Formats: sequence, structure tokens, C-alpha cells
Amino acid sequence: MTTSTVPTPTVETMNLSNGGEAIGGNQHAQLATFTFFWTLLISFTITVDSLLTAVIIRSGSRGYPFPSSIILAHAGWIIIQFGLIFDMVWSYYRWMKVVRKSYSERGEDNVPHPFHNGNDLRPHFWRFLQKGMKRFDGDQDFTARRYLLVLAVLLPLNVLFFFTEVGLPVYTPVLENRPADVAALLASWPRGGGLVVDEASWRVTSLDGTVDLMITTNSCYKPGTPGYALLVKLRQEPNPKQAYCEARFGSMLASLGKDYSKHSWQQDDDVWDELFEFLTRLYGALAGIVANRTLERAGGGFLEDMTDLFDMYFFSFADIAQLPEGRPLVSRMYGAIQWVLGLAYISMFLRALANMGFTPVSNLLLAFDYVLATRYTEGMRKEDITKKVQAGSSLVFIEIPFIIIRAVAWYEYGVPVSVLAVKNVLGIYADLRTFNMCTTVAEESNTPTGSRPSRSNSRGFKFLFFTFQWDTSSR
Repeated sequence: MTTSTVPTPTVETMNLSNGGEAIGGNQHAQLATFTFFWTLLISFTITVDSLLTAVIIRSGSRGYPFPSSIILAHAGWIIIQFGLIFDMVWSYYRWMKVVRKSYSERGEDNVPHPFHNGNDLRPHFWRFLQKGMKRFDGDQDFTARRYLLVLAVLLPLNVLFFFTEVGLPVYTPVLENRPADVAALLASWPRGGGLVVDEASWRVTSLDGTVDLMITTNSCYKPGTPGYALLVKLRQEPNPKQAYCEARFGSMLASLGKDYSKHSWQQDDDVWDELFEFLTRLYGALAGIVANRTLERAGGGFLEDMTDLFDMYFFSFADIAQLPEGRPLVSRMYGAIQWVLGLAYISMFLRALANMGFTPVSNLLLAFDYVLATRYTEGMRKEDITKKVQAGSSLVFIEIPFIIIRAVAWYEYGVPVSVLAVKNVLGIYADLRTFNMCTTVAEESNTPTGSRPSRSNSRGFKFLFFTFQWDTSSR
């Protein structure tokens, strides 16, 4: 007697696109797998959005308001997220009604699962994408995995809106409205501009009695402000270290913990910062996990690039480490980094869509090659062209810009180099190999595809337009 086993479904085997099949045991398992990953994604979405919304509200009440553009963009994206979630929940609800009706009429759940391509129970956004993809490639099967991949790339987008603000230090304002008086005080130290400084206690007072404050080492003063200038003068150091600087995200949530919770860990800003970093990295990497097999033949490495992108995002918190070391602020680079992150994220979304048949760049290359008769794509399949396009996208929008930013941040600001800089170097090499611009000599042989190249005494490699080769027959 032989027994058969049903393979355990994982994200690697999930493919709910068997149109017209009645739901069976394996289909139940596949549906459960999809539901698990969708629930996980939505859980991350709700948690991260709740934390960011709490930070916005608390920051406004404590005098550190976020720019209105960020608040409006965040609110608008939450509405879009809610629409996508409701769309999916409504699809499940309609399917369950059909299942209950089938049980009541026939006593069985012989009902097609809600996610095959011929089923009207699919979410509206799913069907909209399916129709759009058919305009570019009618043979593409818009499976559950691909829809989940689109959601996993789209939903975390609002996290990027906060890049320039969420990790900024919470500074202590000191004499912000009297910079001229502080300049006069520094010029005629320790008395001037109507201000007097006690060098023993670091107490600052005014002759008219309107100012009475202390410059302390457990406050955080922004470089370039009157308070920081006084700290520089009192410490007699050009870049004094400040050990009590907190990020806006952790500081706001810690203040909420102090007001509404008795647990000490909820009152620690470092705990909240670390929790946000952990959740955001997993949130971003989830798209890569879903895409691990969907895009396995695509160039660039989707999981690696999504992980790298959110690692770059945490440059937003770099100044918290810079100020205690007396190093210059990385926030001067935030404008450039934000542009790089935005372009990188757009490229990641387009790479996800390319897997579904949306390949405008590949089509454009084929059209130019045909019109100009360059024969660059002669003998190449469209899939091979798309792979080169995706590798080029990874090279231009991820690897090269990211390693340049990390190098500049290390050289100009003393920021420790992330371990993912190694990934950038290896990614550049891998992408160049996709274009046959960086190969070993053995790979250049005329060995037919699919067969092993014969052993040779020649060893070496090719980089761009240069070939390095040596003979090992004497060894």
C-alpha cells in the first residue's frame, strides 16, 4: 500500500491561481498560507502607523510639530491603506457567504477559492491590476503571491515620509530669540548684551531679570544655536560631546510612557527607537521574503535591495550617535539621501511590476533596437532583456548611490560604515556580471549553454574592458 503526502505550503510554494478548481485540502492550505502572510503584513502596517501617529500627536503637544506636508501625506496614505485592507476583508466576507450557502444547500464546501483569476470574489484592486497588466502582457498570470508582493511594497511607503524628521534629536531651546545678545556676550565674556554668565555654576542671567537659566551637560543643544555657542565657550572645546540627546521618535513615546504607564521599559526612549528599527526592517524585508522565489530569476536581488534600502533609511537616526561623539551632524545630507531613497523605492516598485509583465523599459529597448537596427538585442529573449534592465536599475539606483553616500558619510562625518556596504560592492560585481562586463575567463568560453566548461590551465578574470589572465600549467 502506498501513501501520498501533501506538501506543506510555504511562501515559496504559494500559487493560488488554479482557475476554476474547487477548493480542496491543498487549496485550503495554500489559502491559509496567503492569509497568514497577509495578516502579518497588515499587523506590521497597523503597528507602525499607530506608533508614527502617536509620535505626531505627542510632538505637536510638546512644541515639536511635524511639517504639515508630512502629516497630510501620512494621513492620505493611511486612508489608502485602510481602503486596501477593507477591500481584502470584504473579499473574504463575500467568499465566506458563498461557502455557507454551499454548505446549507449541498452540505459541502465545494467552492472555488477566492483568489483564482476567474473569480469575481477577488479584491477590486487585484482585478484592477490584473486588467492593467493584460495591456502589457496578456499571458501573465496575476497570482496571489504577486498581489501580496505589490501590497508588501506599497504599504510601507509612508514610513519614508518621516525620514527627515523622525530621528532628529530633541533639542533644548536656549535664548533662541536673543542671538545678538548672546553674540555680544561671547565677544565680551562673561558679561555683555545684557547677559551675565557665572562660570562656576554655568548660570546665565540677564540684567533686566527676564533670563535665569542653566547650561547643563544633560541637555541637548543644536549646533549653530545660542545655547550650543554658550556650551562651546564654557567647555572650552570646539565640538563638545553631548551625552543626553534623544531621537524625536523615542523621546515622544517615552514621554507618553511616563504619563500613562508604570512600566519602566515604556519610559525608555532607546527601547522605542530599537522597537521601531526592528519593526521597520522586518516590514520592509517582508516584500523581499514574498519575492524571494517570485523574482528569483530577475536581476539585482530583490530581498537584498529592500533590506539595504531600509538600512539606508536609518541614517535618519545618525545624529543621535554623532552628538555624543562631538562629530558634525549628518542631517546636512538628508536632502540628498531623501532623493536617493525616493528614486530607489520607485525602482523597487517598478521591478516588482516587471515580474507581472509591466516592462516599458524593455519594450522601449526592443523598439529602439528595431528602429535603429543596432542588433544589440538580437537573439535575446525579452526575459533576458528584462533581467538586464532590473540589474541596471539595482546598479544605478541602489548599489552605486548607496555606497557613495556611505563613503561620504564616513569620510566627512565619521559615521561607521554599515556592513551592507559589502553588499553594495558585491552587488555591483553581480550586476556587472549580468551585463557580461565582469566575468571570469572560464565564463567566456564557447561552451554550449547547460554544459560544463572544460577544465583549462588558463585562469583569470575580466573587469569592464580589461582582461587579466595567467597560466597555471606549471603548478
